[in-house]
Amino acid sequence: AALASFEAQFQSRVQSKDSEDASKRSAMQEKAEEELDEHYEERSNRNAVRYSSNREAQKALLEAQEPNVDDDATWERVLSLIDTKQAADKADEGPDMARMRGLLIQLKNTPAHASN
Repeated sequence: AALASFEAQFQSRVQSKDSEDASKRSAMQEKAEEELDEHYEERSNRNAVRYSSNREAQKALLEAQEPNVDDDATWERVLSLIDTKQAADKADEGPDMARMRGLLIQLKNTPAHASN
């Protein structure tokens, strides 16, 4: 009789703990889903802003790169695509482009002679 009473009380406590855990788990899962939805919404908004700014920057870059017939303007366009004043501290970040810059500036300053 005492054992049966103990088992009944134990099962009752186990069931109450199980239902308590299930409700906590359900609440945590709902909260996690809400936070995940919020995260995806924020991510979507950040991406939309970034995409629009990238499109605007690309449009401005393409407009700046429009070809001109004038030879001087062509060289100005070529020189605008390179950094002619690379700082000494930036030289360590990548390959040394000093020779290429020098060559492009030299070609700009000495016009090509048309062959007849």
